[in-house]
Amino acid sequence: MPEGTVHEHNQANPQETLRENDLILKINGEDADIRILETAEDGTELEVTVLRMPRSVAPPPYAFGMKPACM
Repeated sequence: MPEGTVHEHNQANPQETLRENDLILKINGEDADIRILETAEDGTELEVTVLRMPRSVAPPPYAFGMKPACM
């Protein structure tokens, strides 16, 4: 069984699962900066706004921390 915060989140929140091809648009209402997720203390709650895209149209590497070019 894989370990890690995304897996733990998905197990605890099956109705709000995160996927590798989700585009992170905002973290705590601010422009996405992956360092916020990497440096968050254990137990910290963050609000993450994502755009769910089919893998066939998501830009590589499924745009973790990137914004869509045209919307």
